[in-house]
Amino acid sequence: MHEFVYRHDTDGELTLRRIGDEVRLRCRWPFDLSSDEWIELSNRFVAANYDRGLIDLKRTGHAKLDGITGGGLQFHVLQDGFVDIVAIDAQTTAATRFITRLDVRIDALELR
Repeated sequence: MHEFVYRHDTDGELTLRRIGDEVRLRCRWPFDLSSDEWIELSNRFVAANYDRGLIDLKRTGHAKLDGITGGGLQFHVLQDGFVDIVAIDAQTTAATRFITRLDVRIDALELR
């Protein structure tokens, strides 16, 4: 099992974990800590599609993956070389999105 974990400074995290032929995304990220509101979502992706997405990300600066049962994942390389991510939950509408800048380079997202 290989994983990428991106932690919020205060609390919460985004995790991408390769388990067999799947990459699983879990996100619990603070939306408004003062009112204890959280963005919570999950999704699953075919691992081979995730790998191809990272190749596209390196080549074109963009990647879009469909979740196995809905939702999706998008990556964009920013001008400074860091990665922007949009994660959409598998079980809900597009209204449940997590969007943030990851202070990591593309290679950190490889799950091999």
